[in-house]
Amino acid sequence: MVCRRYQCQWVGCGAIVLVGPRELAPGQCYVGTAILLALFHWAVEGLTHGRVWAKVTGHDPRRLDLPDRWRTLTRWGRAALGGALFRGVSGDRAGRITRAALMPLLQKLVGLAPAASREEPNVIRVKEGAFHAV
Repeated sequence: MVCRRYQCQWVGCGAIVLVGPRELAPGQCYVGTAILLALFHWAVEGLTHGRVWAKVTGHDPRRLDLPDRWRTLTRWGRAALGGALFRGVSGDRAGRITRAALMPLLQKLVGLAPAASREEPNVIRVKEGAFHAV
């Protein structure tokens, strides 16, 4: 993904702005679809953190220092439940980020999918619903 950084030239400011594709999730280095699929694979399909990382990045899961603990997945779960990733869709922010805590949020996204996609598998419907929530 191509992104550009711009530094503010205003005297004394120096702020840096990262500009990328519209699909780039706010404050993240991944597109919203990749984040959503990672959360779906972990919460619904029950994949380990390492297997989810491998699916999202395309790398061998043995490259992770701690294959059972990909911290980014937990951060994404917290951001999704807090409503920071998908506009108008949030979940219970209290407590640990667990598969069970993410399920209601993913079900809301499936419910936002267009009626025409009702015959599709939930992994497709959750992506369709996310397009309506962004």
